[in-house]
Amino acid sequence: MPAARALRQGGFHVRAAGWLILAAAGCVTSASAGAGDASDYGAVRDRWTRSASEVHAFHTALDVTATWLSWEVRRAQAARLVEWYRLEGAAADAERARQRADSAEAHVIHLAVRTHADDWGEFGRDHVLWRVTLVDDRGRALEPSRVERVEVDALTQALYPYADEFSRSYRFRFPRAHADGTPVVGADTRWVALRFAGPLGSVDLKWDLR
Repeated sequence: MPAARALRQGGFHVRAAGWLILAAAGCVTSASAGAGDASDYGAVRDRWTRSASEVHAFHTALDVTATWLSWEVRRAQAARLVEWYRLEGAAADAERARQRADSAEAHVIHLAVRTHADDWGEFGRDHVLWRVTLVDDRGRALEPSRVERVEVDALTQALYPYADEFSRSYRFRFPRAHADGTPVVGADTRWVALRFAGPLGSVDLKWDLR
C-alpha cells in the first residue's frame, strides 16, 4: 500500500505534495532532536493511556480507553510510522513535522469507547448524552474545540490496540490556552483529567503531570 494512502487512514491526512512542501520549508530535519525510537512506541503509548468505565442499571454506560497524544507519544509514533512505511528523506521529515505542527495546535486525546446502546457512545453532535471536559487540579474545566470520528481500520488498530470492531474511536481536541491566555497545561499543573459526565454517571481519566 502506498505510504501516502496508508497515512491517510485512521485520521492521518498526509499527502505526498505536503511532505515536499514541509520539508522544503525546513520544519524538521532528519537529524533534528525528537526523531524518536520506533521501538519505544508501545511503552510510551501505554504510559500515556488511561481507562475507566461506568455501569448504569447493570449495563455498560461507558467503557473508555484514551491516549493523551503528548509530544513524547507523537515523537515515538512518528518514528514507528517512518519505520513501518520505510519513509526516507523529505517524506520522513514531513511526518515528523506533521506531528509537531498538530501537537503545537492543540492538546489531542485519542480514545475508543464501548457502550451498551449505540447512541450512548456518540460524540460530536449538537446534543449528546455526555458532557466531556478537560479539568485540572485548579478546578478549571475546558470543553473540546473539536471532536473527530476516527475510522477503526487496520492502521488505527495497529497504533491503538485497544480499538476494535466493537468500539468507536474519536479524537478530542482542546485549545492549548484558556480564554484568558493562560496555558491549559502549565509548568505548575499537577494533573489533568478527561471527564465524562451525564445522566448515566461520571468517569474521570486522570494524567498526573508532576
